[in-house]
Amino acid sequence: MSPEELLAYLLGQHETESIEFKGDNHHAQNIGELVSALANGAVLEQKDEAYLIFGVDDGHNIVGTTFNPDTKRAGNMPFKNWLATNLSDCDSVEYFSFNHNDKEIVIMAIPRAKAYPVKFSGIEYIRVGESKKKLSEHPEIARKLWEEILRISFEDGNASELLTEQEVLDHLDFRPYYELQTRTVPSRASTVIGQMINEDVLIRKLGKYYVTNLGALLFAKDMNSFPSLINRSVRLIKYNGSDKRNVERSIDGQKGYALGLKGIIDTTMLLLPSEEYFEGTTRRTRQIFPKEAVRELTSNMLIHQDFSMTGYAPRIELYDDRIEFTNPGSPIIEVRRFLDSNRSRNPKLARLMRTMKLCEERGMGIDAVEDSCAEKYLPSVSIISTDGFTRIIVSGHKTLRQYSAGDRSNLVYMHCCLLHVKGLSMTNESLRSRFGEGVLSSTVASRWINEALEANTIRAYDPDSTSRRHARYVPVWA
Repeated sequence: MSPEELLAYLLGQHETESIEFKGDNHHAQNIGELVSALANGAVLEQKDEAYLIFGVDDGHNIVGTTFNPDTKRAGNMPFKNWLATNLSDCDSVEYFSFNHNDKEIVIMAIPRAKAYPVKFSGIEYIRVGESKKKLSEHPEIARKLWEEILRISFEDGNASELLTEQEVLDHLDFRPYYELQTRTVPSRASTVIGQMINEDVLIRKLGKYYVTNLGALLFAKDMNSFPSLINRSVRLIKYNGSDKRNVERSIDGQKGYALGLKGIIDTTMLLLPSEEYFEGTTRRTRQIFPKEAVRELTSNMLIHQDFSMTGYAPRIELYDDRIEFTNPGSPIIEVRRFLDSNRSRNPKLARLMRTMKLCEERGMGIDAVEDSCAEKYLPSVSIISTDGFTRIIVSGHKTLRQYSAGDRSNLVYMHCCLLHVKGLSMTNESLRSRFGEGVLSSTVASRWINEALEANTIRAYDPDSTSRRHARYVPVWA
């Protein structure tokens, strides 16, 4: 859209919380306060940008302006630099200066507030009717503003103030971005910085850089250096026994996910129990829980956390008989469609983690987990949504007598789903093969299938078939 087209559009709009016509009034302090108010107002109106228009009065008459943002000075500084220095949590303001019918017009395009309300000189402003007010004087508007900000993508918010190139490199380590893709790390820092701008990890402004929350989450050398990342690192807790009464060990991650994920997974595997077996006459040990499941569920826990919830870190809890992966936030897809569906709450984080091969390709996460559990004859994972949290449980080996009715129904359903996404159907024989040879009889398998049918989690592929031995089954939603 050209400046002339933008002006024509704005002349057709009324003044709102995100549009202000100022005639020729261009007092610097007032402009700074208005930028804060309009950026915050754009959030409430669910607009991407706000506009401050000079050279047009309240009646939409073209009056022209003497305001020139390129030559104006404020506080002994060029106006643009002065304004950028005094604004906090605001992306770059864009200026359009042009002549319209022999009248000078200036339009300031102001990005909406993202992670935090925009401040000018440390104060948050908002439009109330036709007046500009301090946000602190209007708590109800402040509450609504924060609700809307938290609804907007956390990934795009700024995790830092403006930093020099060297300060960026002091705080972030970008090597995993290349190494995990088996690419050579560029020798020139400017090449790396340019790539990170393209990936929305950094935002360039006035020759310096904002680190986005996305960038800090992935590449921070120390997440504690970024206030917006409090309680975003992984917490690993090892308990003695099957409840929370006796904590054996607790570890809080500090590195960004791209740097620290492998370490947290390796530590988890070291803390998990193993079992002994004989290979010929040689005694060996092996992991009870599959590393593939631990890796994928840890990544999913991070990708799908709800960043609007504070005070609870994503965590891995190790018990004698199970592992629990818990992230803040209710699922955004139906729990029983986890195995065949994929929708990311944080799409940019998911995309970059997949790019760096930190998790399975799109749509393959829980499939891989279920496959790895089946290979070790473990129960299927349990997925629970409760009180605003998502919890996925991987249990250790159980005898058939230890399977509850819920365990049985869940295993039959997950086995059926896994086969369905592979283009197959479940049968009595396939369910028996889910266990070791001779463990599950045909009669018991039929009883488990009937329980799942009664629970309405699966259905017969051909409802008119009278054969029970060769009957095929699919998930109820298929």
